[in-house]
Amino acid sequence: MKYRKIINIFLLMFVMFVTAYSKKTEFKPSTLKINLNKVVALANGEDQIKITYEIKDNNGIPLRKVDKTKLKLTIDGAETDNFILTSKTEKIVEITLSYDKLMAKEKIKFIKDRRSLRLHLSKNKLLANGRDKIIITALNENGESWKDDVSIYVNNKKIEGNIFKTKNVGTYKIEAKSGKFKSNTEKVVAYEKIEKLTLKGNKEKVLVNGVDKIIFTLEGKDQNNKTKKIEKFILVDSKGRKISNSNEIIPKKTGIFKVRALYKGQYSNYITYKAIVPENLQVISTYPVESTINVDDKIEITFNMDIKNYEDGVEVTIDNETVLGITSYNKGTKTIIFTPNDKLILGKTYNVKVKKAILGVNENKLSKEKTFKFKVIERKKADLVKVERGEFILGDKTGQLWEFSSPTQEAYITYDYLIGKTEVTFEEYDQYSRDMRIPLVEDNGWGRKTRPVINISWNDAIKYLNWLSQQEGLPVAYDSEGNLIDSEGNRTRDITKVLGYRLPTEIEWEYAGRGGKNGKDTLFSGSNKVGEVAWYSENSQGKTHEVGTKLKNELGIYDMSGNVWEWVNDNSGVYSGIERINSVGPKKKGLKILRGGSFNSIESDTRISFRDELSPNTRDKYYGFRIVRTLEEEK
Repeated sequence: MKYRKIINIFLLMFVMFVTAYSKKTEFKPSTLKINLNKVVALANGEDQIKITYEIKDNNGIPLRKVDKTKLKLTIDGAETDNFILTSKTEKIVEITLSYDKLMAKEKIKFIKDRRSLRLHLSKNKLLANGRDKIIITALNENGESWKDDVSIYVNNKKIEGNIFKTKNVGTYKIEAKSGKFKSNTEKVVAYEKIEKLTLKGNKEKVLVNGVDKIIFTLEGKDQNNKTKKIEKFILVDSKGRKISNSNEIIPKKTGIFKVRALYKGQYSNYITYKAIVPENLQVISTYPVESTINVDDKIEITFNMDIKNYEDGVEVTIDNETVLGITSYNKGTKTIIFTPNDKLILGKTYNVKVKKAILGVNENKLSKEKTFKFKVIERKKADLVKVERGEFILGDKTGQLWEFSSPTQEAYITYDYLIGKTEVTFEEYDQYSRDMRIPLVEDNGWGRKTRPVINISWNDAIKYLNWLSQQEGLPVAYDSEGNLIDSEGNRTRDITKVLGYRLPTEIEWEYAGRGGKNGKDTLFSGSNKVGEVAWYSENSQGKTHEVGTKLKNELGIYDMSGNVWEWVNDNSGVYSGIERINSVGPKKKGLKILRGGSFNSIESDTRISFRDELSPNTRDKYYGFRIVRTLEEEK
């Protein structure tokens, strides 16, 4: 009994303890707190703000189990169950979270990234010698170094590192990119530096008659130690006074004079020439004494001074028989023109006697009668090769040439065409010059006849081609602005509608140079050995050679590697890598494409895929051309 009482007392005390403890630890939510991983985020639609929460009782003990049916989240007053927030716009968002009677609020902010990427260049000009350099630095809006990875682009092409240097003269556009950030664009000028100017004159004595003149040429060494012919310069006397804005002097008074060239603040060497009064009438005809003319030509003699008694000034004979005709005089050019009543006879040589009394002024009369010979020949026609339609890979497949010759692309030609077996020769071009009454182009003293014509600009070439079309009764291929035209005279980019003689398109030139359908994919036109097919810097002795003296390619075409650079029809532009079908090149006018290299070119420049560009007005001893004509489809 005693023990039972003791046990009951302990049981009662245990029940009282358990009851008291249970009442003390009963859960009553007391505080609610919102937890955010960040309160400021980028308004880019990707940066996230994550919302979590914590509920505690009045004893500070976190709630182990949350009745989520009692939890309510509102964003800017709108109820939601999305606890992850993003935004694409800048704004401030108010968050309210409630649980039973508890409530918590927070504000978060979405902002735009205000950083900006800027470029700093160590300088804005550099010498185009491949050694001078510009250091390119990427900065943030505060002028501090940009921390993220940066790529530098020059003319939209990525470069390695942050140093820019070049051997090519021009203006370059530089910019940087880092992720979504793009910097401002800076322009850099790579300039040339011409030194060691050398002035030359074509004669030491010149007549003071208002017609005779001395013509000067100027060369210099550029920053890469290459000889460069300078087109525009002024001539000054020994005191630095300007004499002429052009490259020629027609003296107005007699004497001995010194002249030098001024180019970009630099002076050349002096040239000394003597200006004298002519004592006797002199013939200064552009054409040689022993000249060849066509049966439809007129006979012309040009003098160094004005002619008065021209009607009886010349006598034309053939086989000792007088030729009847009409004599006229062009006062502007000081030229006597003899037009025979009948066409000249093919193969015959005509003697033209200039009489002593032609002026009628004793002090200027001829010291003796002079006779000129003119041989009548057929107009030389171009020797053409047929190229059948086909397809090929245009551009440099080796990856060894400069980037202007890449990337490769498929090219298709859907028509047949004719192309010159050789480059146009002096023999052919001189016929045009005589027909058009224009001076013969300079041959640099290397000889004419079957050497390729040189000192020809793109614009000179298309004038010749229009003339050639007219000689053969074809519609001309170019209008006065150098645009391709169809047989009706309308501008066109459909090469199959251009029927007259013209320059080859770039894809026509390379396809023919590769040998067309029969091509063996050689580096040079017709061979992998440059010396077999090309006159170039290593074997030319610094001058052109007669056409057709090296090996021909698979189509029977000569000199498409070396001898002279050949103008093509196309405006300049980089390769896109996109296939070309009957392409005539970019629409935008500017520089023109040249192909094939010249006698002065290094080996790589004579490769069939190498291309260069120049102004269409450029004339020099390196540049000539060959002809092409589209063949009409047989109906």
